[in-house]
Amino acid sequence: MGSLFGVELTTIGIGDLSQMELALAKFARSPNVGLIVTLSQLAAAHRVLIIGLAARLGLPAIYALPLFAQSGGLIAYGPDAVDPYRRAAEYINRILKGEYPLELAI
Repeated sequence: MGSLFGVELTTIGIGDLSQMELALAKFARSPNVGLIVTLSQLAAAHRVLIIGLAARLGLPAIYALPLFAQSGGLIAYGPDAVDPYRRAAEYINRILKGEYPLELAI
């Protein structure tokens, strides 16, 4: 991919687990690299393996969900999956206490 703000993005296509370690090891040998792990079924199912490989290979990594950071990943930047439910519960509570739904700010 092209350069944006002096940063070049490279896609690592990993179709299955047998390719993952080899692809990440090859990527880690490049100078000045970091890993952005996007959300996918493969990443979610094997987050512990991915986090371990990134750590072992010395790859700084950012993950799509907080669960990755809670599982030992370096950092995560993405939506909090629980927050929308918490907010919905607050609105339901206000309605049950007598507030008129059309008057509530969304």
